[in-house]
Amino acid sequence: MLGFVHEEEFVILALAASQSIDPIILIVAYAISVSAALIGVTLVSLKFYQRFQYRMIHYSKYLPKITALFLIFMSIG
Repeated sequence: MLGFVHEEEFVILALAASQSIDPIILIVAYAISVSAALIGVTLVSLKFYQRFQYRMIHYSKYLPKITALFLIFMSIG
């Protein structure tokens, strides 16, 4: 129970247990949608960085520290 951060896994298990949807199709659809979302966010981030790279080059030495602070605040909250 502690390994589940989102409730999608429980919904997938419930739908698979009810046998209303083929579990293989359900898992493949879920995997494709998660992959598409992650790839989409990555591509948008890369385009954003390419567009503003000349402005961010001055702050590149601070980015690891900013990222570390961001991750610390996320782990606390």
